[in-house]
Amino acid sequence: MIEVGRVGVRLAGTAALLLALAGCGSGNGGTAAAPGSPGGPGGTTAPGGTTAPGPSGPVSAEPTPMPTGSGPGSGGGASTPAGPDRCHTAQLAGSLRGLDAAAGQRYATLRLTNRGGRTCRIDGYGGVQLVDAKGRLVPTRQVRDPTAGPALITLAPMAAASSRLHWTVVTSTRDPAQTGQCEPTPSRLRVIPPDEHDALTVAWSLGMVCDGGTITQQAYRAGTG
Repeated sequence: MIEVGRVGVRLAGTAALLLALAGCGSGNGGTAAAPGSPGGPGGTTAPGGTTAPGPSGPVSAEPTPMPTGSGPGSGGGASTPAGPDRCHTAQLAGSLRGLDAAAGQRYATLRLTNRGGRTCRIDGYGGVQLVDAKGRLVPTRQVRDPTAGPALITLAPMAAASSRLHWTVVTSTRDPAQTGQCEPTPSRLRVIPPDEHDALTVAWSLGMVCDGGTITQQAYRAGTG
């Protein structure tokens, strides 16, 4: 009887131990993850069941420095030697030559000649403004023609660059509504070379300019045009 009681005590103790172990489960029907294992501390479960490793150290927020010489405009090598200065208004002479007309359309070549003693450069369109015989401004609307864009031109002394102008003598809604006519007929054209502020003046004997004084101008090109 004593042996039977001892066996019963042992069986009861074993059952209690098994119940205690069952209470240590993960709560999701499986086994608790060990530290450092997928799904456990030190790891992050990603969508799809895969596991991404946890951070191994501090993450730097500093940008990666750009290598020297690789930035915009640096050229990545030796610098380009400086060329001639731009052409200033004081060293240029202007002239205007009419071209063949067609069905209400007018054309002319505007020429700038380097009359100075040094080589200079022109790049772009510059500006134009019509004026009357008394020097009063005549409405002018300059339109830059993108089909013949800027090009860097080097002008030796007495060399020239030219720009083609186009306008119309047909009235439009930009002209004075009360008269149905074009703006006053200009007698001169003020010309500002590219990148300059001062103007030179050329004679204008090419008649009226309609459509609110619209003049379409091409960028300067090498030669007399």
